[in-house]
Amino acid sequence: MPFDMDYHVRFSRLLPPNAPGDAVYRRCGCHSLLTPEIGPNSREWRIGYYCALTRPSSVRSFPQRNMLIQQYQQLQYEQLMQYQNMLQYQSMMLQQNAGGEFLHKPLSTVDTMHANNIDELKRFVGMVAPSDVKRVIEQSRIVPREMAYTSLIQMAGKMRQIDKAVAIFEAMKDSKFDVKPNMYSYTALISAISRIGDWELAEQYFSEMEALSQRDPTVAPNRVTFSSMIAVYEKAKKFDKAIETFEKQLAANISPDLITYMAVLGACQASRDAVALSRAVDILDSMHESKIVGTPMMYLNLLVACENQHATALRVLYSMRKARVELTASMFNSVMQSLFLANEKDLAVKLAEMADKDSVRLNYTFFDSVLKMCADAGDWKSADLMRTIMTKSRINVSPQCAGLILCAHMQGNDSVEAIERLNQQFKAEDIVPLLPARKEIVECVDEIADVLAVAEDVRNEPGPLSGNKRKPYELSERSVQSQEDATARLKEL
Repeated sequence: MPFDMDYHVRFSRLLPPNAPGDAVYRRCGCHSLLTPEIGPNSREWRIGYYCALTRPSSVRSFPQRNMLIQQYQQLQYEQLMQYQNMLQYQSMMLQQNAGGEFLHKPLSTVDTMHANNIDELKRFVGMVAPSDVKRVIEQSRIVPREMAYTSLIQMAGKMRQIDKAVAIFEAMKDSKFDVKPNMYSYTALISAISRIGDWELAEQYFSEMEALSQRDPTVAPNRVTFSSMIAVYEKAKKFDKAIETFEKQLAANISPDLITYMAVLGACQASRDAVALSRAVDILDSMHESKIVGTPMMYLNLLVACENQHATALRVLYSMRKARVELTASMFNSVMQSLFLANEKDLAVKLAEMADKDSVRLNYTFFDSVLKMCADAGDWKSADLMRTIMTKSRINVSPQCAGLILCAHMQGNDSVEAIERLNQQFKAEDIVPLLPARKEIVECVDEIADVLAVAEDVRNEPGPLSGNKRKPYELSERSVQSQEDATARLKEL
């Protein structure tokens, strides 16, 4: 269908107020190329929106006008094919049985499926059951070669119909067209299986591919094959097998790419094992030596996985820093969480100095964790250093942080004059320090709360019968004494 700009401009004037593209028309002051049948989340919407932004008058002289016309014509053809497939799907849905099970095309209809091109063959294969795939392929009017079979396997994989992908692959093995599976068809099948994480089935065909490559080197696994296998093991949380496959790839002199590294690192993260995480750092170092930089989410997930392994988390951070990866506050927060759980106050202070040196603006969560450790240890010098870094980063000291700084001075037996001078500084900045509760106070309050909770339960519990009246239960002397002792200690504190 030829592209008619004037027609679509005239048609857009007839759009109702709620039609797709009307908001674009009103916002941009121009006519959209959209029609009511095109949804706002489709590629047609984005191309029409782009045309609307450039205005119809400027599209005529726009340098990429021919490309837009070709895209629009291609989309019109795809929309027509989708409409035909929708009609085929509706006719198939009418063949549902009473139990609601989906029925594929009956055999009488399969006999009439004679594909004239690869697109028609794809449509027929997508409509039939896996058991009829070989029959539909062999009775087509074209001679499918290796590339056609690979395309069919990829189509079944995208539809997550793994049984059909396997049926296509097996039909390729027994094909009457004298075609045999090659590296691309094996890779397409393993990649399709990786979508559902069936590692045993993927491993079966991968082993078959390796055995075949001994006789025919052209069938040897490539980078995509290894990446797909590692991705299967990642979903199945098979760390040992993922590492074994990765080492096979290195032994075959096939350099990994970012996708391969992300898959093997994901397998290490999924195990959450100390050995696996340590191996992940070694793999990360080799990735950085290959001048490959990962995504921020990949690094963040690896740091989160090292929550209980603070030494490994620091190794990951140092490796990133050495590779000149852009560090973010979230990455430092993840490392700080592991240091806080291990109560590594000195390393946490050094981490804050590193972030300050790298000009990373940290948030309250980071400083709150460091100051809590400084307050517990009475390290008021490190607490003052955190305050200096916060001021340098233009982060206002919160009442909680101010209370932790004062608590560090008091726990560290700093002079009364210095504590009073620090308190006056906070008041001058309109900060009311919120002192944290001491551990002994918290324990006393918790003990009293437990006794009161038991008392409330006992008060609501009817006691044994005494004559015709039921007496309530009373607290034991031990519980009463425990409450009195806790209250006395609380007053002393």
